[in-house]
Amino acid sequence: GHGGGHGGGHGHDDCGGCDDPSHGHSESHGQAHGHGHDAACASEACDDPSHKRKGHVHDYRVTSVGIERDGELEKNKLDEFIGWLMKEKGANLFRAKGVLAVRGLPNKFVFQAVHMQFSGRPQNPWAEGEPRCCKMVFIGKELDRKELNSRFDECLAR
Repeated sequence: GHGGGHGGGHGHDDCGGCDDPSHGHSESHGQAHGHGHDAACASEACDDPSHKRKGHVHDYRVTSVGIERDGELEKNKLDEFIGWLMKEKGANLFRAKGVLAVRGLPNKFVFQAVHMQFSGRPQNPWAEGEPRCCKMVFIGKELDRKELNSRFDECLAR
């Protein structure tokens, strides 16, 4: 069953761009999300051997990884990071959002991705005296927090 732990069973994009923490976007969900054999078999206590894969367990838990850094990113390194993210992680990445300070750009670079669809563009300028920083969040399955952080840190302007 899925309905209990995720706001009554709404899909991941039903909140649009919502940042309401009560919607649980930053929580780890221990739900099966109806993939695999659960979709065909209604009983969670099912022990039908034909429904088990030998020595292979899927973990469909949805997690989020948030990254916040002071400072700016190098544009070419950011492009490489986004390319890597879409190519290597796109299938498991349900949603990504960010507001980034890019060296040489007077405006905030705002991006979002849904699965393998990426969009990003400069938006409002940084305010006078506002610290230039980077904030990103990734929501998906099998996200490697350490890898995302270290890859992102490679983009930082030194």
